[in-house]
Amino acid sequence: MSDLKIDSKKHFNKIAIAAVVGLAIGIFLLEDLAKREKMPLGQTFYILTGCALIAVSGIILLAILKKRFFPKKKKRRKSSRPVFLKDVEKNSAQQKTTHPQKK
Repeated sequence: MSDLKIDSKKHFNKIAIAAVVGLAIGIFLLEDLAKREKMPLGQTFYILTGCALIAVSGIILLAILKKRFFPKKKKRRKSSRPVFLKDVEKNSAQQKTTHPQKK
């Protein structure tokens, strides 16, 4: 394997671990801290923060897993290329189509 592929796998692993940690923190905020009474910032703050962390971490985790295990397939290029006329051929084609003016 090339060094680039190894680095990208390590990079994916670090992001995936960060997403799982964010997911765990969000669940902790939502399930444990939000149920306690008389929290300094209020229960609503912990509920919203926990839900937001769970949502963002879940989306990031799904995107990382999709990129790693279901990569995009490369498109095949068509073998035919566009053909361009040379200037000489264009000029001769234009002269044939134009009619000489009568005096």
